[in-house]
Amino acid sequence: MTPRFRAVIFDLDGTLADTLQDIAGCANECAALCGAAPVPAERFRFFVGDGLAVLAERLLGTTDRTRIEAFSAAFTARLPAWQMKSSHLYPGVRELLAALEARGVQAAVLTNKPHALAELLLAGIAADIRFAAVAGQIAGRPRKPDPAGIFAICRRLGVPPSSILYAGDSAVDMETGRRAGAAAAGVLWGFRGARELVEAGAHYLAARPADLLACLDGVPPLPLLATERLVLRPALAGDLAAFQEFWSDAEANRIDHGTSDAGAWHARSVERLKRLLRKRPSRTIWTVLLPPALTIVGYVRLRRYCFLTARGTLAIRLGRPWWNRGYATETLRAWCPYIAAQRRLKVLDLSVLASNTAAMRVYAKAGFTLVETRPRRGGNWCTLEWHVPS
Repeated sequence: MTPRFRAVIFDLDGTLADTLQDIAGCANECAALCGAAPVPAERFRFFVGDGLAVLAERLLGTTDRTRIEAFSAAFTARLPAWQMKSSHLYPGVRELLAALEARGVQAAVLTNKPHALAELLLAGIAADIRFAAVAGQIAGRPRKPDPAGIFAICRRLGVPPSSILYAGDSAVDMETGRRAGAAAAGVLWGFRGARELVEAGAHYLAARPADLLACLDGVPPLPLLATERLVLRPALAGDLAAFQEFWSDAEANRIDHGTSDAGAWHARSVERLKRLLRKRPSRTIWTVLLPPALTIVGYVRLRRYCFLTARGTLAIRLGRPWWNRGYATETLRAWCPYIAAQRRLKVLDLSVLASNTAAMRVYAKAGFTLVETRPRRGGNWCTLEWHVPS
């Protein structure tokens, strides 16, 4: 199979290498020399990625050029020793790079770290790995998110931006890839979170380095939604194993729809759905994922809809380990406006047992209102509606 991408360009800090502790230690040491107080290491997740001058501004809380230049000089002088203390490649990165080489896919590095420091870091933690190009920050070339760095690497590799997968861990990286015309893959093992990456326009999300190989195998980018804690995407064939665990939970079925059986999800329905999802992602079922591992915690489904009435009926199901954590409310608040806009719907409805008070509270928090209650199989059922805001 011919790879869709001929080269992968990686960000460095937070993507290839875990450098957070060493950057924080060096930066705090330099900040003290400049009369600034130390900052907890975890806060540096949001300080780095935009270049050394911006790191200095954020840490010192000033735009004074003299102090910023003093900090930058001290940091540049001290970081080579600091970044050899605990910096290391993330687990799985070395294996990913070996797999890329075996496929004939070139690997390169683009970082806002000063070029000399980037080369020193790679020489220390990845001396045995040969990158086709390494581009750190140099005078005369704009820093990311300007795509100039990607264009420079493309010229060196002889590869057009459309054949590049750019992998990074921040909104800056996603913007860089998109502005260059490359595909942008957000990695979830780095410094930032899934929501930032999705909102910045990530085409792909990777929970582990090996996930990037699926992009090379021709997996198309999928629409992504993100909440504060969750990611949603169209369901894939591989998701059904997790879904079937939900459907086989007899007690959850009783709570959800009044009987212990799986309802509409009998064996023939599941096999038919498998066949469909092998051809393309679902258009009506969305998988609910928990970062950073992208664990499947449930799904939300548009059961039926009508263009003429602009109405649709939905169902949502979470696995029992993830009940009572607010995930269902987050899911519905993100998904309902999206699917309504995509299908040109004005109203979404669902049915729930009146005795399922926990679910009633969830739907109320997500903006659903009670329309009617009627006796049906298993008890009294409530119809709830969500309306597109006017």
